[in-house]
Amino acid sequence: MGASIVTYLETVFNSRPIYESCIDKYISPSQFLRNKFVDAGYDPKKFLHLPNFLDVENFTPHYEFESYLLYLGRLEDIKGVGTLIDAFIRLKGSLNGMHLKIAGTGSLESELQARIEKSGVPNIELLGYLQGHALEKVIQNAKAIVIPSEWYENYPYSALEAMAYGKPVIASKIGGISEIVDDGDTGLLFEPFMPEELAGTIARFDKMPLSAIKAMGRRARKKVEAVNNPERFIEATLDLYKVLIEAKKNKKIEK
Repeated sequence: MGASIVTYLETVFNSRPIYESCIDKYISPSQFLRNKFVDAGYDPKKFLHLPNFLDVENFTPHYEFESYLLYLGRLEDIKGVGTLIDAFIRLKGSLNGMHLKIAGTGSLESELQARIEKSGVPNIELLGYLQGHALEKVIQNAKAIVIPSEWYENYPYSALEAMAYGKPVIASKIGGISEIVDDGDTGLLFEPFMPEELAGTIARFDKMPLSAIKAMGRRARKKVEAVNNPERFIEATLDLYKVLIEAKKNKKIEK
């Protein structure tokens, strides 16, 4: 731990001038990350905002669904899965048969299982680690994907992949997530660390007409196709290289 802190401080206070002098441009997948660097003293003119790409052809959208929300990821405090379970417990008996399925493993697995059993809420299920066809199937049949993160997310692929499958995303408003999920359009956003607000968001989603949820999933898929397609990313990257090469040539001519 001590060595890590020393390395971090050395990077922050000593390395930035070195990096700034030898790097012409930084590519940032989110405005959030770009702003964090600028706040730390980096030149804002050196940043290009270019969202990550996703080959949507690898994801077959499925706009039909069963009555469950899905969390998939590590079972750790920073991922907010405990807050999600607390929110669902608060909704005991008030939902229209909607379940919560949790796919993944982590250090909180036993603790979360005990919390679920103690609550007496029957519609929360820990699925353990899934992969391959089993994981794809549980995503495709979900009503929505929940990303309740409680740490800074840069530009998470979990949100992009969920949207590529045609699923609305219910996510915490933290880091770069709100640049991916448009509240009320491709999903719903809530304040992190607040199970009562997440419970209200889930209850609101539960009352939405099925047609509205399907339309939300279709808009999610279309957004990923438009914003995160590989061709757009490659074209923007090549354009950047051309600009930088031309600038280098002009500098040599001036000398």
